[in-house]
Amino acid sequence: YPSYECYKDIQKQFVEKIDRHDYKISDQILEFEIKYPHNILQKHDLSDVFTNLKKYLSNDHVFGSAHYNGEGTCKYISYLLCDKIRDKHGICDENRFNLLKEFVDKYNKSTNSDMCKNIVNHIDGLEFKKMKSLYEIYDWYTSLSDAYAHGNKHYCSNMKYLVYLYNTFINSYRSDISIFYTLLKNFEGLMNNLLSRAIPLCSEYDFALVNADLYKSVLISPNPSGINSIPPKGDTSNNIFTPEQSEVISSSIRIEEEQKEAYPEIPQISKVSDLLHVEVPSVTQSPVGERQLHQKVNT
Repeated sequence: YPSYECYKDIQKQFVEKIDRHDYKISDQILEFEIKYPHNILQKHDLSDVFTNLKKYLSNDHVFGSAHYNGEGTCKYISYLLCDKIRDKHGICDENRFNLLKEFVDKYNKSTNSDMCKNIVNHIDGLEFKKMKSLYEIYDWYTSLSDAYAHGNKHYCSNMKYLVYLYNTFINSYRSDISIFYTLLKNFEGLMNNLLSRAIPLCSEYDFALVNADLYKSVLISPNPSGINSIPPKGDTSNNIFTPEQSEVISSSIRIEEEQKEAYPEIPQISKVSDLLHVEVPSVTQSPVGERQLHQKVNT
């Protein structure tokens, strides 16, 4: 997953840039398209999505730059394609997506290109939802970072909604990947800076953030006994959580309950309190391998 800074960069390259009227599809893509049975894409009502795909592939300087992570870039393109298919058909079904994937793979084979070679892949529903939720937070953050607060009657309520999105994401998408925790911890700093400017103007609002340290609760080392739930209240002999982690969880549960009252119409995807029953592997089990998340401009 990209950091906020990376997301801003790659969104500029593959969303803002291709929307410009003067943006052109490369001649090499157009020449290959003539030979490709594009009527298949028209038959499946993918013409608009296909046009965007051709524009993505035409942004070839990104693929040749060491500034960008190739796998991350192609995952973002896969996300954009799925998002467009969902807009048009309600779901991003794998069969439709694979028609676009096939175009990329055949283009690479025909031109000896390596652009997204074999790494434009369908994104399943849960993964897509996680990515969309993270990007929505980034988009709201960007919008409110640029917003002029004074005289904007929606500023405080919009800021409250950003806090809601952020807290819901932390509560809902816990991960066992330590670098993902670092990504969220860094973004938490950006959120706190933004809120420090908002709080004096929005005194009637509570902008409490769920602590990103909540992620540490699924990164902790298992205790030797293999206990995989918090013991009864008062019994701390086998507690898998440190006092600091327990305090973070308690605070997060409180914020979760407050958010339910503030936004009752929006379903809660999962509960922080589920952490009280988190399953911790015994020492005999192999740890989950950590994927290398993008540390330079990850796209």
